Amino acid sequence: MEGVRVEVTDRFTPGLGGRADRTYVSPPHDPAAARELAALLLDRAVAPEGDGPWRRALAGGLRTVRLLPSGR
Repeated sequence: MEGVRVEVTDRFTPGLGGRADRTYVSPPHDPAAARELAALLLDRAVAPEGDGPWRRALAGGLRTVRLLPSGR
């Protein structure tokens, strides 16, 4: 995989805390840097393997992180 973008989506249960769902796609990174960013977003000590999606519970919701080829 050449340039890799990191997509992060936060989804929240309606009515809890008034937070809205949101999605962010990063600029392209080299694959190792993209996995380090994914680890940071997932609160993991070790970078995840593969392309995801990976999930992490948030207060009132769920965060999903995945890697995308830079062309998407």
